[in-house]
Amino acid sequence: MISTLNGYSYVGSSVDIYGRFKEHIRMLEAGKHHSHKLQKHWDKGLAVKGGHLELHILEECKVEDMPRLELEYIRVYDSVKRGFNCTYDTRRAKVKPKRKPRDKTRTDFWFATKEFRE
Repeated sequence: MISTLNGYSYVGSSVDIYGRFKEHIRMLEAGKHHSHKLQKHWDKGLAVKGGHLELHILEECKVEDMPRLELEYIRVYDSVKRGFNCTYDTRRAKVKPKRKPRDKTRTDFWFATKEFRE
């Protein structure tokens, strides 16, 4: 995800990318997102302008490659220090998809940076 207000990003991965994005938005709207940095930004941003988070898909990968690639992009784009990620730990539990992905060997890997908007 990327903020259109400040260009900060949040790096994540999921086997159900659109479902996961919707879950992030639901958690933000409820004031219960696990990233306190993203929640604080969301709360401030709503007073400025709604709909200020965009989703960008960077690449598809095998499920077993997700943690390694997620960590790689967190480090490359420094999204812990200069973004909304709160940790480098990519082993945390992911939200399970409500429906099975079409191809069990692939998944969407999502990522957003300022460069994708320009």
